Amino acid sequence: MSKNSLLGHDLLLCGLVYATSVINYYNFSIQFIQALSGVLLYCFVPGYLLLCLVFLSKKDISFSLRILLSFPLSIAIVGIIGFVLGSQLLPWKMSSESFFTFIGIFILFFSLGIYSLRLWHKIDFFNYQDGINLLREIPFSQRITIGITSIVVIAMTMFILSPSSDPLSSQIHVVGLDGKVDSLPSEFTDNNKIEFLLGVSNNTAKNQDFIVEIILGDTVIQSIESPILKSEHEWIHKVILDKPVDNYPEMIRWQKLEFLLKEEIQNDAISSIYFWVRI
Repeated sequence: MSKNSLLGHDLLLCGLVYATSVINYYNFSIQFIQALSGVLLYCFVPGYLLLCLVFLSKKDISFSLRILLSFPLSIAIVGIIGFVLGSQLLPWKMSSESFFTFIGIFILFFSLGIYSLRLWHKIDFFNYQDGINLLREIPFSQRITIGITSIVVIAMTMFILSPSSDPLSSQIHVVGLDGKVDSLPSEFTDNNKIEFLLGVSNNTAKNQDFIVEIILGDTVIQSIESPILKSEHEWIHKVILDKPVDNYPEMIRWQKLEFLLKEEIQNDAISSIYFWVRI
């Protein structure tokens, strides 16, 4: 068997793009990295993995055609995921956490599937009477890769099922005035106010009030305090925002409008969501 990487550097790079996007979003929020990793993660990686699963051999499809087809396929896959989350077919609402989770599961399981099929084509499993000899045929680096990938899959599953990510966590969501995510405003200029609906769900077992911080770029432009919500109740509030007076660099045309849900102003956010606006 060839000593070349069975998993492939391409699949490892897909995982690194996902990890970079998640780490940057939750810890650094560097716009350039978020934009670059976001384009690769949502407009290239899903379609590329799907093509790798369908066309295992490099002889089946040229590299240039594989790259070219990855973009429309990725947009279609991400659109389907967005439709599922936005149509309430599942108990999760549209949020950055749920979207990252779905993309992560997609990447991990497709990578495992592609790895298994590539391994199947390189090794005749029926020539081995026991698993030890078969394991020795796989290079040590590949055994490490299989183990790490399996651990990541199990860790992702445990994260989804853990209490911190179950419905008991209070949630925040934003939609347009007609109740649809697609109608959220995108123009936030000096002469153009933006209006949308802000929703807070108290999924805890106690009555609770919340604070929502609205952040444009790196600046908190408004804080909203909800009334005391009963357990399992939701509060909908219409938000009208004026662009704050500030001298934004002319080169920055898009800014992230982020919403942080907190129990106290000094506490860490328990839920967050954002969308992009042009300023």
